[in-house]
Amino acid sequence: MRHILIALLCLSTLAFAQAAKTGTVTAEKLTIRARPGLHFESLGTYHKGDKLEIVNTSGEWYEVALKGDFSGWVPAEALNEKGEVTAASCPLYCGPGVVFTIFHRIKRGTVLQVSDRRAVNWRQVKIPDGCTAWVSAAYVQLDQEAKAEKKNGEPDLVAVAENTAIAAATARIDEGEKRIREEENKAEAAEKKAAEAEAKRRQYEAAAAKAEADAKSAKAAAEEAQNRMVEQEMKLAEKMRSEAAKKLEVEQKKLEEERIANEKRLAEEKKKAEEAKKAADLEAAKAAAEKARLAEIEEQRRQAEAKAREEEIKFAKAEENAKLAAAKAAEASKLAAEKAVEEEAKRAKLEEQRKLAEEKLQEEDARRMKLEEQAKEAAEKAAEAEKVLKEAQAKKAELEAQASALALAAKEAADAKAAEEKAAAEVKAAEEKAAAEKAAQAKAEEEARIAAEKAAKEKADAEQGFVTYSGYIYPLGKYATSATSYVICFMDKSGRPKPICCLASRHFSLAGWNPRMKVSVRGRVSKPKGWTLGLMDVMSVVKDNE
Repeated sequence: MRHILIALLCLSTLAFAQAAKTGTVTAEKLTIRARPGLHFESLGTYHKGDKLEIVNTSGEWYEVALKGDFSGWVPAEALNEKGEVTAASCPLYCGPGVVFTIFHRIKRGTVLQVSDRRAVNWRQVKIPDGCTAWVSAAYVQLDQEAKAEKKNGEPDLVAVAENTAIAAATARIDEGEKRIREEENKAEAAEKKAAEAEAKRRQYEAAAAKAEADAKSAKAAAEEAQNRMVEQEMKLAEKMRSEAAKKLEVEQKKLEEERIANEKRLAEEKKKAEEAKKAADLEAAKAAAEKARLAEIEEQRRQAEAKAREEEIKFAKAEENAKLAAAKAAEASKLAAEKAVEEEAKRAKLEEQRKLAEEKLQEEDARRMKLEEQAKEAAEKAAEAEKVLKEAQAKKAELEAQASALALAAKEAADAKAAEEKAAAEVKAAEEKAAAEKAAQAKAEEEARIAAEKAAKEKADAEQGFVTYSGYIYPLGKYATSATSYVICFMDKSGRPKPICCLASRHFSLAGWNPRMKVSVRGRVSKPKGWTLGLMDVMSVVKDNE
């Protein structure tokens, strides 16, 4: 398709070049625009008498070679420090932003002259050789232009045919260039979306890294709290053993003083104390073994947590909602762990206060207390400490189960949302299909009604002397006469316009109709003397529904 457009452009340029190559500005000031249209940006102005090199034409516009001190804007990332273009195809914009029109593309390796005027991420440069822009043909006099009007006032039909063919080819080329520009804009939009997706991906990775760091910090804090708890338990056990040993020594001294009177009782008490000490040592060994087993279980739990975090990170990359839920669960677990540490600290403080009270009570009743009761109290305290440790482990397991339940609930919610969106999309597609079928039926009925009305109108027009022609309106340009300035043409099989009738109107202007728009003209047709074509006095013009 692009080769065909280039061939048509070459043929159009060749045909136009045979008529004119240069022109002269006739207005005091002539605005230079990026594209053929008044709504496009201005690149500068020409003055009356300036010579122009015309390379192409489009309707009422001439494409001219830009020569002189003109400038444009390019993205800063497309240039290196020397001003050399590094991009494969660098667009040249009318202003500093993608909202401005592209009027040229610069090849890689071209060295540009960069000006001091800059904008954020944009550089103003002097335009390179080969740039073109557009000016209104109404204010340019072609140097090779010749009068082609016949003596009888009729336009030169050969020239009209050539002019309309050139205009039609140029219109098709313009349409092709428009489609190419649309594709280029789509490609630029796709590149912009890809850059946005890459930025979002980096943000997600940064968030995941931060979440992982927070999880590691929480894990380290939990391990530190557990280590402090174990250390406190060990210090407590050591203190209890030390106090028991001191009390035993005091009691042995007292029993030695009363040995003569209570030798038998002392021997029994001593035996009981030794048995209690052995039992306490056995309990301490069991407690140490239990702590080692709990440490192994804790290590397995930490490994499971690490594996679960890896899975959560994988799911987080695909489902942002799941990641947020996991983060919330992790935060809840962290808060629960901190709360457990605080409760343990409070319990330890209360336990210490209770122990101080018991120590005072034991000092008051030291003579009446027995070593068996002391050993029994030590066993009860060890059992109570073990019970508290088990309760803490159970609470921790409960929090982990809650975190898993939250993650599962988040995943189920995401799945339900996806299913709901899919069902809504299917319903919407069905509704759109039904609406399209209804619109097609309405369109067919409307076309049938329009055809019937058109047939009735043509019949009425024929009775009143009116004629209706369908085709494309082309301006005669320099071939216009005082009697007519426009002609309506049809397209032959090869796509070339063929004149049907010359047009004139005393009621309204025909200047606003696009040559690429098919219309129907209605009016009375006369045949001026010596004319090959008829001349229609146009009463109405309507757009055809193709």
